[in-house]
Amino acid sequence: MSDRHPRYPDVNRRIVERAFPRLREFVRTEGWEEATSDFEHRAPRLTSAHPDHPEAVTYAFKLAPETELNMLDGNVSVKIDVLGDSPAPDTLRRNASRFRTRGFDVETENGRETYEIVWDSWVVDPNDVAAEKTVRAVAERFVTLVKTGHEVLTE
Repeated sequence: MSDRHPRYPDVNRRIVERAFPRLREFVRTEGWEEATSDFEHRAPRLTSAHPDHPEAVTYAFKLAPETELNMLDGNVSVKIDVLGDSPAPDTLRRNASRFRTRGFDVETENGRETYEIVWDSWVVDPNDVAAEKTVRAVAERFVTLVKTGHEVLTE
C-alpha cells in the first residue's frame, strides 16, 4: 500500500455501516464484512452474493479529496466496475437511461470495459472528508447505485 495517497479507513467504515442495512436484501449477505473489501483501500468494493448478479461486477466508492479532480470530474465518486470477462458492460450500457434518470453517468463512447462503467462524482472540500454530511452523501449515492445496478443486472 502506497503512502502517496491518504487512506480514510474510518470514514470508509462509517459509509458502509450507514449504507449496508439498506443493501442487505440486494446483495444477499447478512453482514457488510462478507460483502466488502478492506477499508484501507482507496476505493473499497462491495460484491454481491445475489445468485443472478454477475460475479465480475463490483460497486465501489472513492474518497480522494486531496486531489484536484480525478478522471471523473470530482474528488469523491461512486462507481460500478467490471473486474473480469463478462457481458455486464453491455447490459449496463443498454440500460444507460435508467442510470441517467438517477443522476449517474454511463461510459458509452470510450470503450472502457472495466473501470467506471457507471459512476457519479462530485467535489468535497478536503476539510470535510470525515464530516457527517460527506458520509451521508456518499452512503446515499452508493445505495442508489447498488440498488439500480441490481435492478438492471438481476432482472
